Amino acid sequence: MKTNVLSLEPKQSVSRFLWSAIDVASPNKTDDCREPSFPEEGRESMLLDSADMLVGIKMCRKLTGLSGREILLGVSTSPRHHSTLRGYLRLCRGNARRVQALLVHDLRSYLEIGARQFAADQLIVLRLFLADQLRDASKQRASLPEAEKIETRMTQH
Repeated sequence: MKTNVLSLEPKQSVSRFLWSAIDVASPNKTDDCREPSFPEEGRESMLLDSADMLVGIKMCRKLTGLSGREILLGVSTSPRHHSTLRGYLRLCRGNARRVQALLVHDLRSYLEIGARQFAADQLIVLRLFLADQLRDASKQRASLPEAEKIETRMTQH
């Protein structure tokens, strides 16, 4: 029997998964207003300075270990996705590893029960989260003194 990571209760219907993050966020927000999306090509090489920036699919798969069949496209970002991400961040008290693990777990759970639209939305939330993490990491690297940058590069090789 599989259990829900958050409460150690047996897995329940889709509404239980939605409660985990969406209810913690702002449940009154909708996706009536569409936000701009960016072209897929070269997304990883672009400077990550936009709040709506999504990590590319290849980078997402590399960072999370998702397989090709776990990637569902056709959804664009909306305020609802940002709200859901804020809910996950609050739920996990800002712990980036927990947030990523929970996002991937919930995405796979949606796929397991056949909720493809929820899984596609979850993938958008995951890509927003990863973009935020990469943006934060690039800001930290940019603010390091030059000696620390060189030392960091040498330890990576």
